[in-house]
Amino acid sequence: MSRSELAWRSLHDLGLATWFGGSVFGSVALPHESPADATGSTEAAVSEQLEGESWQRFSPVLTGAMVAHLIGGAGLIFWNRGRHKHQDGVMATTVAKSALTVAAVGLTIGAAVQGTKAERLRHQAEDGDSSLALADERERIERQMRVIGPLIPAATGVLVVLGALEGEEQRPREVALGLLTSAGKTVRDHLSDSVHGVQGSLRDALPESVQHALPGAA
Repeated sequence: MSRSELAWRSLHDLGLATWFGGSVFGSVALPHESPADATGSTEAAVSEQLEGESWQRFSPVLTGAMVAHLIGGAGLIFWNRGRHKHQDGVMATTVAKSALTVAAVGLTIGAAVQGTKAERLRHQAEDGDSSLALADERERIERQMRVIGPLIPAATGVLVVLGALEGEEQRPREVALGLLTSAGKTVRDHLSDSVHGVQGSLRDALPESVQHALPGAA
């Protein structure tokens, strides 16, 4: 591995590791209290405040990790562009990984937006706003977060697996097999085109009466 690829790989892997680890920690270790539980309970209210403040402190780190991962991933795609063209299976892995990365980014941004809304509503509730509309909005956000929250570590976890698969595809044996498979497909396609071309030439050289009698003739 060259120094340039090592730099891209480091950005890619360290960013993803922070992204995945942070999402797992947030889903498992941080206190989670619904707005209904927080009502009238000092301990629950403190837990909700702790969760919000923790995510606020971690948000710049998470953003930096995502950006590092995306930059590193783009660098790896550019650096391995030759393998994408000629090694069988590499392009399919990259396409799947890119699509999942876009989904994970969308989920993370969505969670951040909903978290910001929840924090704003919490402050309104602390200021004495006990309206039914505010309570309903907090409950709606809580339901969404119960769905989005587990999906982020699941998506980034699969990205870790796909990253490992990409590493396996760079092993000399896998590179050789991929190149041979790709070359075999190319040769097979060329032979197929050549055979069809010869068949067409032979058919054209025959008299019209014979051509119409051949199978497949219109």
